[in-house]
Formats: sequence, C-alpha cells, structure tokens
Amino acid sequence: MTDPNPKETLRQFREYFAGANEARGKLAARIGISNLTLADMLAGSRQPMAKTMAKLRAFLDAEAK
Repeated sequence: MTDPNPKETLRQFREYFAGANEARGKLAARIGISNLTLADMLAGSRQPMAKTMAKLRAFLDAEAK
C-alpha cells in the first residue's frame, strides 16, 4: 500500500464530514482517533501524523464500499 496523499485525504474527509449526520466525537471513535485530534484536523490547526492519516484513508475507503 502506498502512503496516502495527505492533502487529498483531508479534502475528501472534510467533504465526507460536511455531509455526515454524525457527531464529531462519535465519528472520531469510529475512525480510532481522539475527538480533539479530529477537531484540530478539521480546523486545519494540526497536520495529522502518518498513522492518523492511514486511519482516515482506511475509514474513507471502507465507507466508499
């Protein structure tokens, strides 16, 4: 598996989140990250670490199926 493109993954996730009818904390738990990490990523105040980016990519891929 190749490393996910961070900018594209974040763009896709923001798009997903905008259309999701789910609380941020619940969504963070489903992804396997903290609510604070998710809030920081959505606000653009923190660049996700590679491990977190891999979790986001896996989540988006699973949701697309």
